[in-house]
Amino acid sequence: MHALPWGPASFDVVTSFRGIWATTPGAVAEIHRVLRPGGRVGITVWGHLKMSPGAWAIAPFRLAAAKKIHNQAAMVSLGRPGAGEQLLRSCGFLGAERLDMLFACEFADPQLYARALASTGPAYEAIQNVGEAEFHRAAAEQARKQLRDGLPLRAEINLVGYLARKPLGAVKSEGNPLGPDWRQGYGQTVKIPPDQPAGPLWLAHRCREVVGSRHDPGLQAPRHHPDMVP
Repeated sequence: MHALPWGPASFDVVTSFRGIWATTPGAVAEIHRVLRPGGRVGITVWGHLKMSPGAWAIAPFRLAAAKKIHNQAAMVSLGRPGAGEQLLRSCGFLGAERLDMLFACEFADPQLYARALASTGPAYEAIQNVGEAEFHRAAAEQARKQLRDGLPLRAEINLVGYLARKPLGAVKSEGNPLGPDWRQGYGQTVKIPPDQPAGPLWLAHRCREVVGSRHDPGLQAPRHHPDMVP
């Protein structure tokens, strides 16, 4: 993600669903490079994890060594107030919009939850520290406390989304398909209803929705790169 295989100004919209971390700022610079002038970026990052309704589901990650836990905290720091906006500005983006949302995970039973959690990167660091058997035991025990008769395990984790725009710059030949007032309404925080799905398809739709709401119907529709998945 630090060297994307596309040329400059290849895309109208770029999205990332929890794929960018505070420790990978070069990825945001690459997004800026491959976006056309006036193009949109939409990313989600982890929010305030300890305040999440489903914080119990990520508690086993703290079985990692202290150094690893400190690095994990640095990785997810883009959700802190002002952090993501500052990174986007430093990479040349304008009009950052912050969105607070929930990401829901469901598991059939504690054992399935423990197995799924063990497949993640932070879990690997915990397993390195305490061993696989102990990690599975601790995770399953954590999940049993959340059991409800007849219902699956459910964990809702806080996420933060960011929308921003690459400035038009000195490019004049394409005109401004977003209209002269495209900056209106930006710099605000938007609350997403708890029942609103916060996945990558929603994020892509939101980007296109914002672009479309400022699109001059007399101009050609935004281009889409042939390698983009619809």
